[in-house]
Amino acid sequence: MAVQRKAVATQDVVISRSPVGTFKATVKRESPYITNNFKDLFGGVVKDMQKAKPGLDLQWYDEDGLDCEVTDWCPFGSVMLDLAVSGGRGAPFGRIIEIYGPESNGKTTVAAHLIREAIKIGALPVYMDTELAGMGRERLIQFGVDLEQCLYCAPETCEDVFEFVEVIVDKVKKVDPNRKVVIVWDSVAGTPTKAECAGEYDDQHMASQARVLSQSFRKIRKYISNQQILFVCINQLREKMNVKFGKQTQTPGGKALKFHASVRVEIVKLENLRKGEKDSKKDPHGIKCQATVEKNKVFPPFRKAIFEILFDGGIDDYGTVIDMLKKAGYFGKSAGYYEVDGMDKKLRKDELKQLFIEDNEWYLQWRDLAVNELGGMYVETVVPEPGDEGEESGD
Repeated sequence: MAVQRKAVATQDVVISRSPVGTFKATVKRESPYITNNFKDLFGGVVKDMQKAKPGLDLQWYDEDGLDCEVTDWCPFGSVMLDLAVSGGRGAPFGRIIEIYGPESNGKTTVAAHLIREAIKIGALPVYMDTELAGMGRERLIQFGVDLEQCLYCAPETCEDVFEFVEVIVDKVKKVDPNRKVVIVWDSVAGTPTKAECAGEYDDQHMASQARVLSQSFRKIRKYISNQQILFVCINQLREKMNVKFGKQTQTPGGKALKFHASVRVEIVKLENLRKGEKDSKKDPHGIKCQATVEKNKVFPPFRKAIFEILFDGGIDDYGTVIDMLKKAGYFGKSAGYYEVDGMDKKLRKDELKQLFIEDNEWYLQWRDLAVNELGGMYVETVVPEPGDEGEESGD
C-alpha cells in the first residue's frame, strides 16, 4: 500500500514527513542572486563597460540594432531556393554565402538571378570574375539583368578580391550610405594567390590559398556585417584522395570559408530536360537541379529545393509556382491541363505560364499564395551523409 506523503509549509522551508523520517524538501526562500530583471541588476555594469571602452559592442540581446541581426534579404529569383534558405525571404544581407557544386550545374546561373533580384530591390550588384569565363552580356540580358546597374571587375589574385571589396564598398557608401551591396565572387577555386602568380608554373605552394583566405576572412568578416554586404562566393568541388566512405568531395581553399559562411548551398544537376517523353532523343532545353542547404545560421539547415533552369530563360520560377499550385489542387485535377477560375478553356502549362508573364501582378498574387501557404509542403529536409561532421554543419 502506498503511503500518502503530507507536506507542511513553514515560513522558510517545506517539511515532508514519511515513514522513513522527517527531512527538508524544498527551500522557499528566494536566493538574493535570482532576479527576474537582469537589466536592473547589471544595467550599471553594461554602462560602465561602454564608458570604459567606447568601441565595445555590449548590449542586451533583446535590443534592436544587434550586429548579428539580419534585417534585409535579397531574393534568389527562385521560390524553392528562397524557401529552403530562409523560409521565403531570400539571402541575408551582412552575411557570407557559399554556393558550390560540380561543373555546369547552375551555380553561376543562380548567382546571375541573385544579381537581377538585387537590382529590383535597389541594391548595387558587383560581379567579380576572376576566372574570366563568367556570364557574358548576352547571357545576362537573357536572364533579365539590367547591365547599366551592374558593376563588373576582374581581380587577379585572392588578395585583390578582398581589397576590391573594401575599396568599392567604401566608395559606394560615401555616395549613398544606405545603399545595399551584393558582391558575387566567381570563383574561389579559380583565383590564384600573389605567390602563385609571381612563381613559376611548377612551383609548389602548399595551402597558400587556404592561408590567404583564412587571414582575409578574419579581417573582412566584421566589415561585411557592419556595411550590410551580401558576399556570395561561388566554389568548385575536388575529390578527396583515398576516401571510400562518406562524402568523397570537398571544396578547395581550406576550411576558412566553410566556417565564416552563414549559408552553404550545394547545387547538383539531377537530369536534362527534354520536350516530350523522358527517353526522348531531342536536344535538352534545360536541366533540373537540386539545391541542398548544407549549413544555415539564419534558418533550419539540410533543406532541399528542386528547380528547373531553362537554357533560353534561366530559372523557371513560373513553372515552379504552377507545379506547386497544381499539386495543392488549385488548377483542377486534369492531368496535363490547368483550370483557372474565370476561364472556360482548360490551359496547357506553357499557355498558363505565358499568362503569368504577361500579367506580372496576377502572377505575384499566385506566387505569394504558393510561398506563404504552401511553401512548407514542398521543401524537404535531407539527412546529412556520414562523414560530413566538421565540414558541413547547421550550427
